[in-house]
Amino acid sequence: MPGVESASITSTIPFGETVLGDDLNISEYQPAPGHPVPHALHTAISPGNIKTMGIPLLRGRDFADTDDENAPRIAVINEAMAETLLAQSGCDRQTLRANQRPEASRGNRGSSQEH
Repeated sequence: MPGVESASITSTIPFGETVLGDDLNISEYQPAPGHPVPHALHTAISPGNIKTMGIPLLRGRDFADTDDENAPRIAVINEAMAETLLAQSGCDRQTLRANQRPEASRGNRGSSQEH
């Protein structure tokens, strides 16, 4: 199509009303006493979605065509999550568990707000 620079697929409409989320278990992270277990909203996206949406990838890598159902699961987290949860351990890569399925953190992107 004329004028289209990039396209991708997502499981939810950005800033839409459909919200998927899970409580997280993160290796090397313990919430402070009296604080809740971390909870994250998530969206399945196709390779190139981060670039298509104009969200900067600050560290790590984007999803690739090789990240299919046979590959280890990975996650790209936002900057706020990296600063809040991962900075405690001083490690860029950790194992996250959402619904008891491990996902390795492979990068983080700029934070964006969804209302």
